[in-house]
Amino acid sequence: MPNPRGQLNDATELTAAQTLKLAVETMQSHLPFTFDSPRYTPDDIWHILVLAAAQGRSIDSAPVDLAEAPSASTVRYQLHNHLFAECDLAALEDNLNAVLVAQLPPGIQHSR
Repeated sequence: MPNPRGQLNDATELTAAQTLKLAVETMQSHLPFTFDSPRYTPDDIWHILVLAAAQGRSIDSAPVDLAEAPSASTVRYQLHNHLFAECDLAALEDNLNAVLVAQLPPGIQHSR
């Protein structure tokens, strides 16, 4: 008998850390940006952004929870100078939402 809403029978446990890692990898692979820094990588910036978004927090409060995380000022600087410098923010948001939705399992994609 099929599960309601197209859910799969084989439940797979997914941890918050795995979800965060997948989101960071997905964002960096679909929207790569680079910069020279002796302390931080673009993955560090994505980590802060995804963490803040997932928790409904600002980038100012997200780094507080992470040891040796870039400051909110560093995150804003890198985004402004290396990612947002030549893009339309509305189109960027639409593209990133589509990328993330494409990562959802089939039973979740159309559950609304």
